[in-house]
Amino acid sequence: ISNYQKKQGNTQVTLISKIDHPLLKNIKIKDSELAQISKEKIPVLAIDVEEKDLYSEQFGILTNYDGHGRRWERLSYTRLFRDGEPVFSNFSGLRLQGGSPGRKKGLINFRIFFREEYGKSMIDKEKLFNGIAGNIKRLAVKQSEWPKWPLNSPVSYDVSRQMGVLAPPTEMVLLYLNGKELGLYYILPH
Repeated sequence: ISNYQKKQGNTQVTLISKIDHPLLKNIKIKDSELAQISKEKIPVLAIDVEEKDLYSEQFGILTNYDGHGRRWERLSYTRLFRDGEPVFSNFSGLRLQGGSPGRKKGLINFRIFFREEYGKSMIDKEKLFNGIAGNIKRLAVKQSEWPKWPLNSPVSYDVSRQMGVLAPPTEMVLLYLNGKELGLYYILPH
């Protein structure tokens, strides 16, 4: 990652080399732990972001859950592990996904942006979703809209694809945000 200035809310952020970036020095869960969890359970998606970018009164995305657009995108470091192996690790942009009604009810979904200014501008879709060619520039990370039936959306997408209807591929993941397990989510291209 080259040096450049990125405005986040009301603060300027300078990205420096990957090795020296503070996000990498403050990772709460190690790659080896994520690999082990993904080997024993299901794929694991870990997102690390500065606490102030989540909870600051002025520009934290979880504190200001009604914020929309690029102004509310924060620098994150994202890692995905499947079957004990890394799928990708990359600096990325992180925003909340979805509308205010769901956010007010505690439905916290995320959107990950792969941009050249953060690192890789896209992730090979084949790495994420078997048998699908192309590249992904944005990835949605979603909880089920129906807590009593957590697999409703991924199952309906899968059934739709089997019927020949155009529907996005999905994958269930165990989501960690700053080392804290948030539970079962699913990812899909946005």
